[in-house]
Amino acid sequence: MSLEKIIAAAIEGDAVELNTVFGEEMQNRISISLEEKYKKAMQEKDDGEDEDDDEDEDDDDDEDEDEDESPKAKKKAEDEDED
Repeated sequence: MSLEKIIAAAIEGDAVELNTVFGEEMQNRISISLEEKYKKAMQEKDDGEDEDDDEDEDDDDDEDEDEDESPKAKKKAEDEDED
């Protein structure tokens, strides 16, 4: 609809009206574009955080495995490392 106003102002030769309507339309389009870009970035950020959480859970599992070893098994592993 704003394009119609821009064209009408251009046909009438009203430079001030043309400038005003054009400026409003450009501001509107920029605002919409920035909002879409922000939403996309937030979506990607949320998706990235979910993946990081999964990786942290895997790391915790590895630590639990080390804790499950008996003292004898740990001593044996240490002795083998020293050789």
